[in-house]
Amino acid sequence: MRLNQVLILSQDVERAVVFYEALGLERLAVNYPCDARLLCPDNADGERSGMTLAIEHTAQMPVRPNATIYFECADIDRTVARLRARGIVFDSGPLDEPWRWREARLRDPDGNPIVLYAVDGTRKAEPGLDPTWHLRESDNVHA
Repeated sequence: MRLNQVLILSQDVERAVVFYEALGLERLAVNYPCDARLLCPDNADGERSGMTLAIEHTAQMPVRPNATIYFECADIDRTVARLRARGIVFDSGPLDEPWRWREARLRDPDGNPIVLYAVDGTRKAEPGLDPTWHLRESDNVHA
């Protein structure tokens, strides 16, 4: 099994597409005003991630976010500076966090939370597979 897409809701799909394209996602398909699909940026190795973000229209007022989208960046400071120059507004950051990430937080036009982050360069593990808060064998976990 492989994660294929994440679906978010938007009151204005076209506005959401413009926003996510400014973040660096690539438009794959649009069916205004109903839905759109965007390809997430390449991974750190320059390979296509294959993961997509789907945006579906909703008449719900206001849209109630129920997920946070995380995008890993090779250079968080440079990425944030580039996006700010494009007019993207951030809620916070970039800030060094105790979990050994440097992150910046923002929201899309519908209020969906987004975190851009970079892992502490001293870490050798893959953050998605071995996050900084990874359980140790000694941790007691109840299923």
